[in-house]
Amino acid sequence: MHGIRTQAGDAIESESVLNVFPPSGSRRRPDQRLHLSAAKSNVEHGGAAAAISSLIKALLCFEHSKIPPHLGIKTKINPAIPRDPKRCQVALAGACTLWPRPGHQKRLAIVNSFNASGGITTLLLEDGPVKRFRTTSNNRLLNSIVFSAQSRISLRANLENMLKYLDQHPDIDVASLSYTLCARRLHHGLRVATTTNSVAGLQKFIKSSLETELSDIRPASVDQPSVIFAFTGEGSTYAGSPNLFTECIPFRGQVIQLDSIVRRLGFNSVIPVIDGSASEEYASHPIVSQLTIVVLEIALARYWMTMGIQPCAVVGHSLGEYSAMAVSGILSASDALFLVGRRAQLTLDKCVLGSYSMLSVRARAEEIETTLKNDSITAKVTYEIACRNGEKDTVLGGRKDDIASVSRVLQAAGYKRVELAMPFAYHTAQMDAVVSEFYSLACNTPFKASSIPYISSLLAEVFFEGKTINADYMRRQTRETVNFAGAIKTAMKMGIANGRSVWIDIGPHPICASFIKALVPGSNVLSSCRRNEDNNDTLTKSLVLLHLAGLEPTWSEHFRGREDSYTVLHLPKYSWDEVDYRTTYR
Repeated sequence: MHGIRTQAGDAIESESVLNVFPPSGSRRRPDQRLHLSAAKSNVEHGGAAAAISSLIKALLCFEHSKIPPHLGIKTKINPAIPRDPKRCQVALAGACTLWPRPGHQKRLAIVNSFNASGGITTLLLEDGPVKRFRTTSNNRLLNSIVFSAQSRISLRANLENMLKYLDQHPDIDVASLSYTLCARRLHHGLRVATTTNSVAGLQKFIKSSLETELSDIRPASVDQPSVIFAFTGEGSTYAGSPNLFTECIPFRGQVIQLDSIVRRLGFNSVIPVIDGSASEEYASHPIVSQLTIVVLEIALARYWMTMGIQPCAVVGHSLGEYSAMAVSGILSASDALFLVGRRAQLTLDKCVLGSYSMLSVRARAEEIETTLKNDSITAKVTYEIACRNGEKDTVLGGRKDDIASVSRVLQAAGYKRVELAMPFAYHTAQMDAVVSEFYSLACNTPFKASSIPYISSLLAEVFFEGKTINADYMRRQTRETVNFAGAIKTAMKMGIANGRSVWIDIGPHPICASFIKALVPGSNVLSSCRRNEDNNDTLTKSLVLLHLAGLEPTWSEHFRGREDSYTVLHLPKYSWDEVDYRTTYR
């Protein structure tokens, strides 16, 4: 009730309640008792906050299944209030009154508020549905834990209070703690975060954080760092991650939608590869393998965008350019998958499997050329520069026998080199049999202007809005050298990326990440997937690092589809940095 606290006002409001609950001539049963209450008796008049105070009181009654006593009646009740409320099973709560929920039925409460100008606001509240917790276990091995505050004093106090809470609740569900801290709380500028799978691990992290002065922590800047998506090529195949597909609802939805396009185009499904159920023979088929990588990358990029992480630019390495084009809007997802599938089919039809090979060498192209020319075995060997990945990271391609000779000579010269497990040597002469027919296919494909800056690893240029790619670009992209190093340098030179930028490697394994770290020392590079690691954990780690970098992930999306597995915990409140500004009167 509003509780005007005047004899006439209280009597009129009480009479109206009795007239409506229950109507005249009707009687309530003892188990249908109507309780009257007012927030003013507990917290006085809240002024502008009076209505919200009443709402909070009502919600607390629902939460604790208790009605606090109506205070302030020292002698006798207002004589103007109707005298027969007990006959109608209506009464003020003179003492703390239990208000249990009757099984699966709903309790009802009405909050009534008047304002000074004569307005009346009435809210009808009821119990929510009974929560049924999912019985399946949480398959996320790591859980994100975040703490934040507006000041270092508050941050330290928040950590100390959480440590005390964990000491008192050693059996707390870490997944529910993660959900409560990440998705159900506001996040401030000063941040501390980690990933853990146990209370003991979290306690150790908090103690370690408290041992520092927290002086190294800098508040998240209002000017958030730019984010660039880097899509890997075919250098790493995807081994599948069942937990990622089954547990990450936004990712799974994107994969299913993209896989329907793949099947509609006449290709085999890639879901068995992504969920880890496919045989090695099925997963390693050139067409399935390439389509899997592109579907994975587009789905991961869309996942990041669903999480509120929007790229300011995209770059792709070799096959990854198709994913980058789809994300930037140059190609539709359907057209990108069509071109990837048909190019793989043409390569399979027109090229001899295993006749060419590729070799990654930790050296400059000029050093390689000099070394090979000075050796009689390789002086006349034919090879090509397939990829320029870094200052000292070069990929060679050529006929298998020639590359084997090159490898032996470079090994003898002391260069580190790795033969890449590739069925075909893209960006070499092996593609000459493919590019003409592939160009004809690309000519019938619509290309649009990029919606975000597109960093070309073929031309080492940046395509801005209004500029697009054509069929000739696709022909050249298949045959010519990948200049990834030049593309990153151009992006840095043009200000697309800078020292604060966050690079997200999108692909089966963070291959581009190593290139970027070498090209941009000190750069912040995160992974989406990683071999021999549960990719749910990979994403969780990267989300925490994005949060610490000052970005604002949409944490609710991270937990979407599993909310019924978590409980919102009653954790320690925010520790205010209380300062006494009073001046002592002398």
